[in-house]
Amino acid sequence: MITQRLLVAATALLVWTSAAVGCGSEPSPGGDTVEDDTVELDAVEGDTRPEADSADAGDASADVDTQMPPDTSPALRPVTVTVTLDEVPVADAIVIQGNHTRQWRTGTDGTVTVDVDFTTPGDIVLHASHPEARTLADWLFSYRETSTIALTRFSSVDNIDYRFQHPGEPGDRGDTSRCGHCHTTFNDQWVASAHRESARNPWLWDVYRGTSRDDAASCADRGGIWLDSPPAGLGAGGNGDNPASCFIGGGVLAETTPGGCPPGTDCSETAESFGGCADCHAPSIDGQLGGRGLHEASGIALDYGVHCDVCHKVESLDLDAPAGVAGRLGILRPSEPSPSLTLGVHKPLTFGPHHDVSNPRMGNVQRDHFRQAALCAGCHEHNQEAFAGGIDLQRWPDGKLPIHSTYTEWLEGPLSSGATCQSCHMPPEPTLANGAELPPGAPDFASTTAGWSRPPGDTKAHTFQGPKTKPSMLRDAAFVTVSPEHVANTLTVTAWTQNVGPGHAIPTGEPMRAMFLVVSATCGSDGPALAATGGDALADIAGHDDMKLAGDDWTRFAGAQVGDLVRVVTRPGPYRDYVGHGRFGSVFSAVEKGVPVEHVAGQSRVSAVATDGTLTFDAPLPPGDVAYLARAAAPGPEALAGRPGIAFAKVLTNATGQRMVPHHEAVDVVSDMRLLPGQGATSTHTFDATGCANPVAKARLVYRRAPRWLALERGWQPADITMVEVSR
Repeated sequence: MITQRLLVAATALLVWTSAAVGCGSEPSPGGDTVEDDTVELDAVEGDTRPEADSADAGDASADVDTQMPPDTSPALRPVTVTVTLDEVPVADAIVIQGNHTRQWRTGTDGTVTVDVDFTTPGDIVLHASHPEARTLADWLFSYRETSTIALTRFSSVDNIDYRFQHPGEPGDRGDTSRCGHCHTTFNDQWVASAHRESARNPWLWDVYRGTSRDDAASCADRGGIWLDSPPAGLGAGGNGDNPASCFIGGGVLAETTPGGCPPGTDCSETAESFGGCADCHAPSIDGQLGGRGLHEASGIALDYGVHCDVCHKVESLDLDAPAGVAGRLGILRPSEPSPSLTLGVHKPLTFGPHHDVSNPRMGNVQRDHFRQAALCAGCHEHNQEAFAGGIDLQRWPDGKLPIHSTYTEWLEGPLSSGATCQSCHMPPEPTLANGAELPPGAPDFASTTAGWSRPPGDTKAHTFQGPKTKPSMLRDAAFVTVSPEHVANTLTVTAWTQNVGPGHAIPTGEPMRAMFLVVSATCGSDGPALAATGGDALADIAGHDDMKLAGDDWTRFAGAQVGDLVRVVTRPGPYRDYVGHGRFGSVFSAVEKGVPVEHVAGQSRVSAVATDGTLTFDAPLPPGDVAYLARAAAPGPEALAGRPGIAFAKVLTNATGQRMVPHHEAVDVVSDMRLLPGQGATSTHTFDATGCANPVAKARLVYRRAPRWLALERGWQPADITMVEVSR
């Protein structure tokens, strides 16, 4: 009965093989499928092993015992397995039976005796796994006392001539040259993820090239330089989906190239420094890995960003090396010739989490890092030298700025002992028993082709979900509450904001992101707003249209119009001594942590603008230290600076002191008041409640993907996202 089942599976494998190209391996020259060079099957009756790599497939030459009914034989029977590596017995090879989780390890003589369960549904297969060889298998069509599995070392030299393979997508999964042909669910999930768009993100291209989203007319109106098409060498579709560009503001290429770029160009043909963007955003640019320009990305590298054939070519990690494929991600591309053109030009080689994947089309090698957060640190941890120079070595002794610190935030946090990045960002996929589309509850179909049933929760979704693709992650990340106290004519509101979800800081990742707790009060639930009279105020990074310090002329703000607000704050002197990440924890003093206390002084509205630009207000401006202009009808995210609230952000500055700049401009991280895992922050606010018997306190936690000034400069339209909103 076992033999009959195997014959059916083998027949299906033969049919599948005859029209297949190896997943994770290049197609044959020209990209065509070779249909007359199939992987043959052994002609021995009852032995349905694929003969590809027959020397590696193990010893299954024993006669088939058709006289042994499975229901009368012992469930577990001992088999002595010998594993060789390049024809030499090898110690510490893992032996595992398909559809089982128990593992055995070979001794110094290369052997181990395992208990094989002959009642297992599906094929009865033993696998041998070793870190220096592709996993191979031996099919047990009947009981025999011994098994030999001969492994062969793969080349440890990265093949610069390899061409990264197409991941496939809905409507383009024709054969196994597309990973999505077999891994359809994973492919669907990845297509909807930010990883797929990592190289095509239009904001990335704007920062890289120094461009905006303007059309030709608005570009001219704003003083930009319009270029009708990308220069030669720029990847097709570069700058997102719009190759025509308005050059306005700085960019990676111009600002990291000595002497800058000629007007109306982006230096893509002459630049010598590329900012390292492509090492993580477009890691599959063929040829030399690392140090490539984003403008070199085309085809698969541009269209699919971080895709299957990149991640599953990660053979090793070096967290001390530069981020991405420049060194931290040890990419190994295969170089051995293929045993069959149906498997591509080179013998397939992929790396993954399992010891029992022996399908020759995968060429699988097990690696633990696929279950570890360290894999994510390949890109989500980035310490950067200051491209613009001038870094303060007293603040940053290693000469690098902690730009992306998500991995170390997690590593130093309370969840690192039990929940990896994958726990949240690659949650269990309940619809699959494994990554090869084996449905739950169908163990009879388990085989080297269909894969093996995994324990519940072991098959992970490839959603790589984050706030952009799963907004509820923002909602679940933070807790906000307000405690109002109404005494006489004053409403005092104490607000509490806490990181209650992620194992890293919030916000994390790209330092252009920020969170703002905006506190307000009304008379009754739907009544008029109460005027803020004191308490914590939102800093400049929350956005403004102009800013003036004490001593400047506050009756003149460029471009101010009737209806605009001027908010005034005081700086009473102390700095917030918060506990931040890294050196913002126990190393820096409160002053070095860079967040001065700012209190609301009040606000006035512009009631008239004289011909010479002098402003008249509906009420005198209160005295203070800083005045922020907020235009009444300004585009882009709301100008929140000076309103009651508190800001959570990592603040980068450039050589001129401008705050919240893209990290290629950064020469310092001046503050980092983001909320670490489990950490909370208190803010206090007062409002004038004169004549109001039932004041209501409100708080709204806002997530902003990019600073307001940069969004306006580049013509971006990011909507603020409300994470939590409460009232009491």
